[in-house]
Amino acid sequence: MGNSPCNPSPDTVNELFSIAQSRGIVPDAGLDGTLGTFLSLNSSVALSHQYADIQRSLSPERLTSYNHDLATTFGDGAQIAFGGVGIVALALSLLLEVLAHHTLSDPIQRIFGADHSSDIGTLVSEYLKQVPKVANEPQKMAEVTERYDRALAHELIDFYEVMTVDRRMSSASIKQWLNGAAFHLHLRIHQVRMGAYKKGYAESLGISYKAGFPVLIKTYTEYLQRHVRERPPGPLPGLLIIEPFRNMTHQVHHRPCESDAIANRIASKVLEAQGIQRSMDFFEETEKHMDSLISQQGNFSLQANVSKSM
Repeated sequence: MGNSPCNPSPDTVNELFSIAQSRGIVPDAGLDGTLGTFLSLNSSVALSHQYADIQRSLSPERLTSYNHDLATTFGDGAQIAFGGVGIVALALSLLLEVLAHHTLSDPIQRIFGADHSSDIGTLVSEYLKQVPKVANEPQKMAEVTERYDRALAHELIDFYEVMTVDRRMSSASIKQWLNGAAFHLHLRIHQVRMGAYKKGYAESLGISYKAGFPVLIKTYTEYLQRHVRERPPGPLPGLLIIEPFRNMTHQVHHRPCESDAIANRIASKVLEAQGIQRSMDFFEETEKHMDSLISQQGNFSLQANVSKSM
């Protein structure tokens, strides 16, 4: 059988999607690379490389100022407990970045996006800003971590229900929840690492998040299928809508009857580009390497610029 006369060519779909990517209207809803790097077994190496790269990139004057800022925060030549590991390594990485570039912008916004439909990003930001102050005080670190563990658990459960039950869905919401769940799981792992809980405390959370993925992804897929719309150019410019506030005009000509099929294929390509399956793989890998992650014990030395074994 031949193709339907209203079946768009792959070239048409690919051209439209390529233009959408170049104009920045394809949403980012996947796991941020910073979390993937520092919430991993390679966190110590990644942090050491970042620290060395920053030092090499700064002028002598800026390096002196940079080292002074670090010494003011931690003490001269300090070692930070668990500094090369997991959420502490993440906190140090973001601090090193901010001090190096003297930026007022919050790198947490890069991870969680600018949308404020939940408090997930705010809670993570608050916690990570406190970590450098309490990392070398085990009791305070345990108390702060416990407090934010509870707050994040409550916020993530509520926000999951907002998306899947109330159907108040968006790409920004998915991004916040996925990154928040990844961070929360590793916050639990750090509590186990510090000896506050048994392995099952983190393990059960990972299982719970994995169990919630199918409904979440199904709801998001349906959301995209409802919102992606396309019309060809005619008297007016062509129009592609991905979701509210993400749209563009275009001049990609095709038959009007192809628009519905184009919209469906664009929705599928958006899902592929976002790498949500890779985000889910992060939780699989965390579960697979749970014992190794818990046993990580790397301090971080600002003076020697290497991760030390406790």
